[in-house]
Amino acid sequence: MVESIANKITSFLISNKAIEEKESELYSYAFSILIAFLVNISAILIIAYSLNIFKETVLFLLCYCKFSYLFIYVFERS
Repeated sequence: MVESIANKITSFLISNKAIEEKESELYSYAFSILIAFLVNISAILIIAYSLNIFKETVLFLLCYCKFSYLFIYVFERS
């Protein structure tokens, strides 16, 4: 399902000449990763809201995302 949505977005961008046909596979993969990430974050936030821990969860996600990207940046540079 995620892949079909990603392929539709990619086809839409190709038909509007926003991207080239030869890059379609890369964009399709990137959109599928983005959609899966957004679905995961949405599920986490919905569960947190239902458990009345929304603020704590948002704070955790902000800190976690910041540190995870920092570690990725550091390991890529070494």
